[in-house]
Amino acid sequence: TAASAGTPDDAERMTAREAVVHKGRNVGQPLLWSILISLLCYHLAKNEDVLDTSNTSRSFQRYYCAFIGVSMICNHFEGHGKFYRWFYSSGIEPSKKRGLGHAGKKFYGLIEAPFLTPKQHERAGLVMILSLFLSCGPWAPRTFLFIAYFCWFFYYSQLFCATKAGGHG
Repeated sequence: TAASAGTPDDAERMTAREAVVHKGRNVGQPLLWSILISLLCYHLAKNEDVLDTSNTSRSFQRYYCAFIGVSMICNHFEGHGKFYRWFYSSGIEPSKKRGLGHAGKKFYGLIEAPFLTPKQHERAGLVMILSLFLSCGPWAPRTFLFIAYFCWFFYYSQLFCATKAGGHG
C-alpha cells in the first residue's frame, strides 16, 4: 500500500532488488574459449609446413588479445559496468577502498589504487579493449600491450571485491 511505502522493510527490499547487478549467465566464456582454441588449432594445422616462417607466438598473442578484448566487452556490458556503478554509490564499507585481490591490496605492495568515477572506469576499460585490439595489428604491438597492461590496473582495481571480475568466480 501507499501508506507502508516508506517503511524500512520496503527500503531494504528495494535495495536488495537494486543490488542484483549480475544475472550469473556465463554462456559467452565457454563459447569464446571454444572459438579461440579452434582458431589456434586451425592456424597451427595450416602452418605445419617446416618451411613456413610465420611466428606462432605472435599468432597466439593476436588470437589471445582479440579473445580478451571480446570477453571484456561481454563482461563489461553484462556485469562489470552495472556492478561498479552500484558499488561506487553504495556506501558500503568495501566501497571505501580500491586495490587488487579480495582485500584490495596495493599494486605490487607499493602503489595505492586510485578511486575512479564510473565514467573514468568505463574509459579505462575502453582504452584497455582498444589497446588489446590494436596490439593485434602490425603497428607497435608492444606499446599497445603495455597500455592495456597499465589500464588493467585501473579497471580491475575498482572491481576487487567482485569475485567474477577477474575470472575467479
